[in-house]
Amino acid sequence: MGAVSTARSRARRNTPKLGRYLQGHYDREIELLDEDTQARERVMLGRDWTSRSPRRAPRSALDAEGLARAEQLGLAVGDGGETLALTRRGRFLGGAVTAEIVA
Repeated sequence: MGAVSTARSRARRNTPKLGRYLQGHYDREIELLDEDTQARERVMLGRDWTSRSPRRAPRSALDAEGLARAEQLGLAVGDGGETLALTRRGRFLGGAVTAEIVA
């Protein structure tokens, strides 16, 4: 119920209504995702923030000013554009930091 999955450029979501779901009416919604949305979702959902790893998302998925603020506040560390990781404090505030750096 309410499950969401993404494959390639399609996001699928089952009905969030318990009664309909239990009756077998899944009412699946399908949304086509453009490239920018897919890139932002990869940043939000697919990152391992515990280690410095390559920035795989296109620059359009990252907010350069938000990223600079996160680095200045000691919430993220990078090496000038190739890798990115959250600091221990940044991981504690992970969702807020991610929201700040995603375009």
